[in-house]
Amino acid sequence: MVDDKLGLTEKLVDALVQHKESWATAMKENKKSVELVRREANYYFGSTRGNLDFIRRFGGL
Repeated sequence: MVDDKLGLTEKLVDALVQHKESWATAMKENKKSVELVRREANYYFGSTRGNLDFIRRFGGL
């Protein structure tokens, strides 16, 4: 037992730490995705060149 009062075992603590680490990794990846979408949106819809590239890239759909 890690903490008798709370009933925490080492296995439970390890699982909580792994979950926290995987959550932190997912948050970093999500932030990168959001930044990429923001940059692409700013380029495609915030500049004349981006507008033309958007039409060329997605116009034939």
